[in-house]
Amino acid sequence: MEKRGWAIFQWTSGGAAILMIVTMFVMTSEIQDDKLVMVHPTPWMYVLFGLSVIGVFLFVVGHLAKKREAFAVNKSIFLQALLWTSLFYGLLLGINFY
Repeated sequence: MEKRGWAIFQWTSGGAAILMIVTMFVMTSEIQDDKLVMVHPTPWMYVLFGLSVIGVFLFVVGHLAKKREAFAVNKSIFLQALLWTSLFYGLLLGINFY
C-alpha cells in the first residue's frame, strides 16, 4: 500500500480506538465526590476494551508501515506493533492503579 493509504488506515483505526476508549469510560463511570468512579462494569465494557486494543494495534501497524513505506505488513512490523500496544496498555494499567 502507498504512504497515503497507510495514513488513512492509521487514522481511521486510531479514531475508532479513541472512540471505543471514551465510550467505555462514559458507559461505566460516574462522578462521586469529585472523583470519577467506575460504578457498574457491563459486558459491553469488555467488548469495547477488546475493540480498543485492536484499534490501537492497527493504528501502530499503520504508523510503522507508513514510516517504513512498506508494501505489506511483515513479521517485524507486527511484533513491534505488539510491543508498543502492550506498553501503551501497560501504562494505562499503571495509571489506573495510581
